[in-house]
Amino acid sequence: MKPRQQNKRKKYLDPATVIVIKQVLLGVLIFSIVAALIASVWYVTRISKLTIETITVSGGVTINEETIIAKAEEKLTGAYLRIIPRRFAYFYPEQEIINIVSDIERIKDVKVERLSGKEIKISFSEYIPDTLWCSQEEDSKCYFFDVTGYSFGVAPTLSGESVVRY
Repeated sequence: MKPRQQNKRKKYLDPATVIVIKQVLLGVLIFSIVAALIASVWYVTRISKLTIETITVSGGVTINEETIIAKAEEKLTGAYLRIIPRRFAYFYPEQEIINIVSDIERIKDVKVERLSGKEIKISFSEYIPDTLWCSQEEDSKCYFFDVTGYSFGVAPTLSGESVVRY
């Protein structure tokens, strides 16, 4: 005679409940991965060796370097998507710095290069006045022109003959 088997009843979960549990666990896993990724990007982009701290300026004679540094600092404030700082050496706004420095009168050929993770260098040249054009009105404004005939700025009230006046 065979030993009598006890009726063991296995309890199974409802299939719909199993699907819900799997989806919740998958959602928690995906959320955790995304949160870890965002946190790691946030911390890595703030490492001091990868954050621009120094701006050096070269070129030009009459333009104050402090003005150019102030314009560049203005573009380096803030963050992209509130996660990556604009001072992060690999994503700094190079073209925006070139554009804002180029807007200063008498500046041409602006170049920005990253020297290290902590320093960028802004180099430029200035337009050299060759001629002065003034209107014949009583409160006439005068404009500087370079050798090629490009007008690059309003001239202050000048006396004397330092440049040819038209």
